[in-house]
Amino acid sequence: MAGRVALITGAGRGIGLAAAKLFLANDFRVFLSDVNLQRARNELKGEGKERVGFLEADVTKEDEVGAMTQAALKRFGQVDAAVCNAGVLSPIVPWLETPQDDVDKMLSVNVKGSWLTAKHAVNAMRQSPHGGKGGALVFIASVASLYGQPGMSAYCASKWAIRGLSLTAAAEFAPFGIRSNCIQPGATATDMFAQFPQDLQSAVTASVPLGRAATPEEIAQVMLFLAGDKSSFMNGSTVAVHGGQTPT
Repeated sequence: MAGRVALITGAGRGIGLAAAKLFLANDFRVFLSDVNLQRARNELKGEGKERVGFLEADVTKEDEVGAMTQAALKRFGQVDAAVCNAGVLSPIVPWLETPQDDVDKMLSVNVKGSWLTAKHAVNAMRQSPHGGKGGALVFIASVASLYGQPGMSAYCASKWAIRGLSLTAAAEFAPFGIRSNCIQPGATATDMFAQFPQDLQSAVTASVPLGRAATPEEIAQVMLFLAGDKSSFMNGSTVAVHGGQTPT
């Protein structure tokens, strides 16, 4: 994987930042994007400009996503993988009490953001010297894309939609030599998870047969695998990384 370039959105913290560190440790060069990258800049300040690039961008705005992917291409001369990681979690509210604004935000960031990132990342891959051959898209769904969850109607809808995006990308971009796969993380010990009330954290963790939440690094390991050459015949796969957290 030496010399490969990965674009990672939502890289300012959590799973995205863990992925950035892991990719760098495995000889990737990385271009990181988020609406706020201060934490990532601080934690990666020892990395040289030849290995890491940063650009604040909002994945719901096409001009910013296009600028992000072209900046990555200009900085490193190629784009080999894109991890469509940017996402938000809605408040847990019954369907009939959910404001339309929450639904709009969930679909805009999680679905449109992933769609736009993939669109412009594929264009950047095709503009690379390899023309896209060997490229990889990694979409991030959720264990919530396996079933419905009361109080999370908009979130579940967005994560089921991401599975559909990944499957469509797998079929549509294969002729360019670009693969697409999707990850379904379960409960993961991120800042976002820590914002849940303690009783909810305990209930979610109790639903995991392994008895704990994942670390961000455990999810990042699967991102790395799907972005690299060791998964070269995986296309259109959805990989569960949730410790057995499935409906009973």
